[in-house]
Amino acid sequence: MNRFPPPPPGAERRQHARHDVVVSVEVAHDDTIAIASLTNISHGGAFLELDDCEAIAIGIRVRVQIEVGGHEATADGRVVRVTAGAQPGFAVTWTAPSASLAAIVDHLIAEVARAPAAATA
Repeated sequence: MNRFPPPPPGAERRQHARHDVVVSVEVAHDDTIAIASLTNISHGGAFLELDDCEAIAIGIRVRVQIEVGGHEATADGRVVRVTAGAQPGFAVTWTAPSASLAAIVDHLIAEVARAPAAATA
């Protein structure tokens, strides 16, 4: 028996903590390739800012090419959310996370953890 009530609608349901970053990535969908800004990442997925999201829809598959800190990965994802307005972009969940993607995520998380210490030094 669950002693806790279910979370309210719209509550955080992510399995992995998100980490704010700014990394330029290449996104491919069908025959289209675009440059996007990856603005947060986790071991479960990411959010990518992209000015022209007209061809992006929930459920489509994308391929994200990430290169950072000497690490490189190609990650396949499925779009789970598309946003418009001041911060247009889309969220993906990784469909087949690889060891190379995990290395990049770990590298970016470590950079985020070091950033406050570097800013105050």
